[in-house]
This record gives sequence, structure tokens and C-alpha cells, in this order.
Amino acid sequence: PVAQRLIEIAGSGEAPVAHLHFKELHFAHANYAFGPDALNTTYNGLGSTLGPNIVPGAFLADGWQQSRIEGCTFSQLAGYAVELRFHCSEVTLTHNEMTVLGAGGVVIGKDLTTTNHSNVIDNNWIHDGGTLFPGTIPIRLGRACNKSVTHNEVSDFYLSGISAGDSLNYDAST
Repeated sequence: PVAQRLIEIAGSGEAPVAHLHFKELHFAHANYAFGPDALNTTYNGLGSTLGPNIVPGAFLADGWQQSRIEGCTFSQLAGYAVELRFHCSEVTLTHNEMTVLGAGGVVIGKDLTTTNHSNVIDNNWIHDGGTLFPGTIPIRLGRACNKSVTHNEVSDFYLSGISAGDSLNYDAST
């Protein structure tokens, strides 16, 4: 695979993309290109606790609102499956399978300044991940509020299952 991203939704806080739904699709075969400073961002060449801030999602959304990913399969991805990065609200991820992942399944809110809120991660099966970046987490909720994570099955990762409200440094968390 050559592509790092399979889908990119490029909205913003001022001009969001809304009511865009993905149902029963298969997203597969995304790569992660190690850059020239990969040794500075990884541990022994592969993964660290910095992984969530470095590794991209194959499905990336900024400024995405009132939308869904439902019944989809994400597999054989070198990074995260889904990344809701900036200004995403009222997005529901439900009944998806995320497997054979180089990093984790879902990461919401990577930065310290923007708000992601009212997102739902419900009834997903996230398994067999962290193979390239063992320090990554299946479900990572960074800077986000009013989030709901329910009835997910998480297995076969190297670290914890769910991380909520962290900033991966000594700054205040949510």
C-alpha cells in the first residue's frame, strides 16, 4: 500500500462538513511512511507513548458533525483506523470492526486547543492492533468532552484498552 489516508474529511469549526454517513464499507491497506525523524519519535524504531500524536488515521476527519460510521470494517492499516482530529461533534461510530492495525482503533482530539464533543463510540470490535506502534491505545479520547464509549470489545493490544482525557504530557487534561 502507498496511501496513508483512505478518507479525509476537511471541514473546520467555521465551515463544518455535516450529515455524511458511511455504512457497511470496507477500508483496507493503508501505509505509514517513516520520515527522517522517525528515530526521534519512536522507541527502538517502532512505537512509543508518543504514537497517538504522531501516527495518522486512515480515516481522518476535521470539522465533521452529525455523522456516522456504521457497520464498516477497517483492516490492514499501518496507523489508526479512525481519527477525529479537530472540531468533530455528534459523530457516532457503531457496529464497526477494526483489525490488523499498526496502531490503535479510534483516536479523538489530538491537540490541546480545539474541542471535540458529543461523540459516540458504541458496540465496535477493535482487535489485533499495535503491531507497529505497541504504545498506542485501541480507544484514545484526548481533548474531548461529553463523549460516550459503550459496549465495545477490545482485545489483543499491548497496552491499555481505553484512555480518556489525557494529554500525554504534563499539561492539564480534560
